[in-house]
Amino acid sequence: MKLARTLLIAAVAAGAAPAVAADSGFYGLGSVGDSRPHVGQSAFDGRLGNAGATGINSSWDDSDWGWKAQLGYQFNPNFALEGGYVNLGKVDYRAAYTQGGATGDYKVDGWNVAGLGIVPLDDRFSLFGKLGVINARTSADLNGSGLGGVGNGNFGDTRWRPDYGIGGMYNLTRNTGLRLEYERFDGVGDAATTGDANVDLISLGVSHKF
Repeated sequence: MKLARTLLIAAVAAGAAPAVAADSGFYGLGSVGDSRPHVGQSAFDGRLGNAGATGINSSWDDSDWGWKAQLGYQFNPNFALEGGYVNLGKVDYRAAYTQGGATGDYKVDGWNVAGLGIVPLDDRFSLFGKLGVINARTSADLNGSGLGGVGNGNFGDTRWRPDYGIGGMYNLTRNTGLRLEYERFDGVGDAATTGDANVDLISLGVSHKF
């Protein structure tokens, strides 16, 4: 959690955090940031190897843009509940082997819900921790040549997984604010088919109270 601690310190120091206005009520949030699925290319290498590929030399993009759109309600200065759609992006796979070559990708998105415990620092700044779940939809696509179609295919998995994180909030006005946060979506996918992964999302967003 070294990254999480670093993010928390940065949020306090820079004042670049956000989300729920100081008063209670409904709000919307849109965020975008850096998404990193911690899944190695070994799942794809293994599928090609099982199909008969030899001399595999592969590479893997380890990050992509992620974004989310959320609706929430702040019950009081210390607690809010929010949920919506999360897109954790797509990372690409490439391989060359004795018999040919292959490309693939790994994608995660889903619907989530989470509770926020909020600690106001003053009228504008606050810190929060969050805990929730995501109905994570994971897709792993692989297409290779020279293997007679063996090993190709699209594998999918959907399951509820934990979602947790920390961040900071800065209210620009009474109704509009900024949010900087770190989240982890834990253990998405299936080890036997898509490959499983922990996905980290560092995002900056704008919230608006209705």
